[in-house]
This record gives sequence, structure tokens and C-alpha cells, in this order.
Amino acid sequence: MAIVFFLLDGMFDRIQSAAIDVLVIKLLACLQGCVDGAHPQHYASRAKKCLPHALRILELTGAVPLDGSFFRAGLACCKEIFLGCSAISDNKTEDSEEMQRRLFEAGAALHTAICIPQNPLGNVYQPDDSFLYWYGEFTWAHDTRSSHEFEWLIDYICELRELEGYEVEDTLADALLALSAMKSLGSRAKQAAYLEVLLWSMGPEQPARLRYAALRATCETRRTLLAAIEDTDGYAYLWEKLLALSPAILTAISPSEGASVEGSHAVVFDEGRDGCYLKLLFALVKNPVWCSRLSLDDHINRCISLMAEAADSNPHTFYLFGIFLRITAVSKSLELPLHDMFSRAKLSPLVFGAWDAFPGVYLSGNDDCVEILPDLAELTLEYIPLDRITLETLDERIDWVLDVLRKYSEPENVISAVEILLEVVRTRLNSPLVSL
Repeated sequence: MAIVFFLLDGMFDRIQSAAIDVLVIKLLACLQGCVDGAHPQHYASRAKKCLPHALRILELTGAVPLDGSFFRAGLACCKEIFLGCSAISDNKTEDSEEMQRRLFEAGAALHTAICIPQNPLGNVYQPDDSFLYWYGEFTWAHDTRSSHEFEWLIDYICELRELEGYEVEDTLADALLALSAMKSLGSRAKQAAYLEVLLWSMGPEQPARLRYAALRATCETRRTLLAAIEDTDGYAYLWEKLLALSPAILTAISPSEGASVEGSHAVVFDEGRDGCYLKLLFALVKNPVWCSRLSLDDHINRCISLMAEAADSNPHTFYLFGIFLRITAVSKSLELPLHDMFSRAKLSPLVFGAWDAFPGVYLSGNDDCVEILPDLAELTLEYIPLDRITLETLDERIDWVLDVLRKYSEPENVISAVEILLEVVRTRLNSPLVSL
């Protein structure tokens, strides 16, 4: 089977259609063998070397498994090799170079696995495709795992961090993407170690792929992070690292911006990266203390700069609107002045996009977004348009939101606020003063 990977290096452009079916069958068998440990370890490295060609063939032929089996098997193979390394290390029977080789072999199986899709879309991602960082589905179908089942992978990234060489950052990025499936910081015994690696991986000296993988993994832990921030006694052992998280997140987005002087907020908008960033901030600003920290660390300047770029982009509009609503609410309750560059009136361009974005944000699992709807409805009343086409569009968007809220039995006060707004919009639509 190894010959398949060898031939792929030079044969990709010369493959004839009549041979594709046979090739794909062998290719899938080889890839499956590499991720489930059926072949000797060096086959995993061969698979990694030829992976771009293999993925292109799978994409063209549509011969892609969609059940998450490659990801599950890749993790299992990585775990087997890594735990074997640990056993060898404990016995001190092998030199450090051999240990490093085995750690990278474990990573090669994982690298192969994360590029195979796990959703009905059937897309195949190249290893360096940014779409993989932000939208890759690192989950298991019908398989719920507890955090302790990921502890070996946290040990693995801690071992990787101690190594040197160009392959370390790439392998660590793969592992962090896999760890994003955990959607938490892991068990209590591993949380500090995991958070430390995340902070290190978002450092300004790290390559973009590693920083972005760390940002994605951090975003997926946002519920645990918020719980830790709000429970300072229960998570006292993490507090120092939590304080370092705010500047690290900004550095992960852009190292030069993270190191820039205050007030420098030139932004190059990236839909995937900034969507992940805003989703994370939206969760963290629920905490009053973190609202202040995020402002001090220049996140608010960045969000203000993103407003013009993200105003027409889902779901960024909703997250930006929610971030600023929460900031104004915290500032009002603590009697603190608002940011110098921000005013409530600046939210008006985001109002209509926020209604359009809500169903997608809500149905993707962010059910905490419901709590800002009463404030969104109140602000919308201040900016109801006069022309009929815009009013009709707004009517459709609000009606859609109302259907979602009723279907999932959200709180009555939220539904009532949206119903009142919809009634006002429809009254305005029937008014003879509405322009065409």
C-alpha cells in the first residue's frame, strides 16, 4: 500500500479517469490504515507528505466518509503511538531523537485525520486551508466524550511544546484543532497545563496556523472560561493565566496589532478569523470585570474598527451588536464612562443585520444570544425606517426570529419584546406616510 503514496507524488496530473475508481479504493484503504494504526508508523509520515494530492482526488471523486470515522481513528492511532512513547520514556530505553520521531509519527496520523470532513457538506480541506481552522467539524457523530478522555492529548501537546524543530508548530496546531472538540479546558487536573499551552501558542512569535488553531480551541472553551472568570474562588489556581488571556487573544489575531501602541486600530477584516474572535468576546463580555479588561487591552478599539467591515456580514453583525450592548449595560450599572470612541448611536448600522443574523447564531448552539433581544428590540424602535421595502424586509426578519423563539419556548419576556416591535413595524407599514 505504501507504493500508492509514493506514486501520488508524480502521478496526480496523469491519472486517467478509468483508473480513478481503483485508485480511490486503495487510497482510502491506505489512509484508513494510517489513521487506525494498521500499518507501521512510517506509513503515517508518507500519508502526511502526500496528503494534499490524496485529498484532491477524494474531493474530485466524492469518495469521502462523512461519519467522523477518520477523526476517531486518527485520534486512536495518535493516542496509541503517544502512550507507547510515554512508556518508552519512563523506561529510559530510547534516545531523545527516537522519542521525537515517534511523537511526530503520532502527529502524522492526527494530521491526516483532521482534514477529512465530518459533516454532510462533503467538503475536503487541505491542511493549510484557513477554512479548516474556523469551520472544520472536529466532533463525533452520536458520541459524547467526557473531558477526562482527552487528558492524554493535553499531555501530548505539553510534550510537543518542549521539542524543537519546524515540525513542532504544525503538529501542535493539529492537536489543538482536535482538542477544540472537547469544548472545555478539560478535567481540573489538566486545565492549567492546557491553558498555558494555549497562551504560549497565541504568542507573537508563533506562526499564523498555530495562533489561529489556538484561537479556535480557546473559542470552543468559552463557556468554561466564563465560568472560571465568574468563580474566582473555585478557579483561583487559574487566575493568573486568565488575566493573561485577554492580551493573548488580541495577539493571536494580529501579532503586530497586539504589540502596537494604544490607539492604533487599523484592521484587515477576515470573515473566519474575526467571526471566531467576536464569538469569543461576545461570551466574555458577559462578565463586568472582563468588560473593563477588554477595553484596557484595546479590544474595544478593534471592535469599533471592525464595525464598518462587518456591518453586512453574518454572524459578525450580531456579535458586534451584542458586545457593545453588554458593554453599555455594564458601564451604566457600574456608573463608568463609555469608551471615548463609542456611542449608542453608532449601533444603528448594525440593527437590521443583527435581526437577520440571530436565527443562524441561535441555531448554531449559542442560545445565550437570546438575552440581548429585548435591548435589540428597544433600539430598533429608535431607528425604524420610513421606506416600505426596508420595512417589509425588517418585518420578515423579525417574524422569522419570533418563529424561532416560539418553537424553542424561550422566555415570555423576550417573546413579548419582539412581538411589540413587530406590531409597531406592521402598524408603520400600514401607515399612508410610508414612502415607496
